[in-house]
Amino acid sequence: MKTEFFLLDADYIREKDKTLVRVFGKTERGEKVIALFDCEPYFYVLPDNDIGEAEKDINALLKKEEKVKIKRIERVIKEFDGEKKEFLKII
Repeated sequence: MKTEFFLLDADYIREKDKTLVRVFGKTERGEKVIALFDCEPYFYVLPDNDIGEAEKDINALLKKEEKVKIKRIERVIKEFDGEKKEFLKII
């Protein structure tokens, strides 16, 4: 079902092993809307040095740290400061 609404706020919650993004809004008629999206949280790392070395360093750190849980690391090309650069996408 498609609904157009004005975005008011967003956050996320954890349910079991899933991350759900919650989006809160209102329609033009004043009806409240909450939408849930299942997603994998991630962030990008732009290494100062060689990307292969940075990936090795992150993996070595993960072996030592039990609290950090990373599903996978991907190499991606993103535009940054007007240039295409290779990032590590940490999921």
